[in-house]
Amino acid sequence: MNYGDTKFWALLNNYGKGNIIKSIDLIFSLILTTTFVFIVLYLNHLEVTINIICPQFITVSSALIAVIIAGLAIVVSISDDNFILMLKNVKVYEKILFLFYYDIILLGCSIVSNAIAYLTPNIVTLNIIINGIQIETAFFMVLLWLATFLGLYSLFSVILLVGTIMRYGLYRGAFIEINN
Repeated sequence: MNYGDTKFWALLNNYGKGNIIKSIDLIFSLILTTTFVFIVLYLNHLEVTINIICPQFITVSSALIAVIIAGLAIVVSISDDNFILMLKNVKVYEKILFLFYYDIILLGCSIVSNAIAYLTPNIVTLNIIINGIQIETAFFMVLLWLATFLGLYSLFSVILLVGTIMRYGLYRGAFIEINN
């Protein structure tokens, strides 16, 4: 393994982009986010919702970073050489570690997008109407959609990561039992 093999894009290719696209957390987040944004738009509460939701997602995303770091510490600390070699032989170890990397990046994107979505309505005023659509509303709708999607996706992704950590621990226990 060389340094290039440890970069995000190399690990993503190894994990499989199709696995991410077909994942239940991504699909569920897309459906929930789109439904939520259309309801908010229908009720005409776009800016109020941005001011309420975005700070909450920033706080949750920041707290989840600690959960991911703790989970990574658990995975690394309960692993011995034989167990890691067994996981590497079945090409699972790198995929497990990649999920931590992926979720941290998702949470970082969630924090940034929610901060931008929260600050933008206070800074930007776009009273431009093109073909009957107010640009400000469309712009804020896209910001809310992106911020909500990344917030929900990172939350659901961390929930699934906790399941992966749990399975890792169960497999580790079974491995110890077999080898003793």
